[in-house]
Amino acid sequence: MVRDVGVDVNKGSTRDSRKFCTWMAVHVEKMEIYYMTELTLSPTIATLIFVAACLSGYQYRRVWKAEGPRYQYWLFGLLAAAGLMIVGFVPLAVQS
Repeated sequence: MVRDVGVDVNKGSTRDSRKFCTWMAVHVEKMEIYYMTELTLSPTIATLIFVAACLSGYQYRRVWKAEGPRYQYWLFGLLAAAGLMIVGFVPLAVQS
């Protein structure tokens, strides 16, 4: 990739370094824009994930209170945590 813009990283020139940094900044910005627009949840899917996470959390609490098997703690706890993290950090698709 570096050869495409004609920058020799080993050369150490300030001008070449600035050119390379500019080139990297432009390409990183393009990648961020591409990935941010691709990864969205529809409101229906987000609601279903949220409900599944709530039910998993409820089941986690029931297993914990009944002192059930440890693998069920992990199973329901991880499902609840993953669902809430997805709903919390993945943006919703907004219809305009």
